[in-house]
Amino acid sequence: MVLYELLTGARPFEEKQNVQEISKAITSGNRPEIYDYNCDPAFSSMIDLMYDCWRQSAMDRPTSDLVAQNLLNPSFYCRKHILLKAKEHPLQKIDTIFAMGGSDSSHTVWTWARQDVERNFSILDADKGMFTVPERNSTGGRVFCMTSTGEVDKRIWIGTA
Repeated sequence: MVLYELLTGARPFEEKQNVQEISKAITSGNRPEIYDYNCDPAFSSMIDLMYDCWRQSAMDRPTSDLVAQNLLNPSFYCRKHILLKAKEHPLQKIDTIFAMGGSDSSHTVWTWARQDVERNFSILDADKGMFTVPERNSTGGRVFCMTSTGEVDKRIWIGTA
């Protein structure tokens, strides 16, 4: 219930008048619905753990050791955007990925794919979870590293083979 309150900003069962009503609702199998609020589903690890802990049967709930392992894993706290897979989606061919942060707090992810003699790149807006540059051809060898010179001259350097 703590995760529910953290994710939604609302108290679970706030519409109930007293502890007896809350207890009756829980023993009847009722659980608060997280999607009734404007909650970011990108915190899927937290939401999944919360629902696992709410299972009716105690035997089906995670152990305290498993909960602690989840909480100690840094990826547990990461936002995750799931991109739907399409037939010819650029993500299917990726060889190299580079994350870039801007001075305006924007975050982009550059993906490079090499297919035979063709090299392509895509740019993903990590904050919005969508491609700003879907897939563009770029001549040259396979990309192994990439860096930015910063906000002054705004150049991007890539290392190829």
